[in-house]
Amino acid sequence: DDLYTLPSQVELTQDENLDYSNLWSDIATYAATEVFKFVMGEYNFDSDWDNFIDTLKDMGLEDCIDIYQDAYDRYVEAYGV
Repeated sequence: DDLYTLPSQVELTQDENLDYSNLWSDIATYAATEVFKFVMGEYNFDSDWDNFIDTLKDMGLEDCIDIYQDAYDRYVEAYGV
């Protein structure tokens, strides 16, 4: 099911790609480390989840989403989807 897969024509500009790459490498490293702690029981979903999400947002996760949203919007405009 490709419901959540971006079309291959969705492309980032050079500036978007640079911004995304700079943000995403730290976010991915942090998320992988912290998710492991949730899985292993070191963190509690009820008490630690909100802090995890807030930290991701502080690291620029919403900026990463915005970058891809802009690229997708250009795709929709260009292809009339």
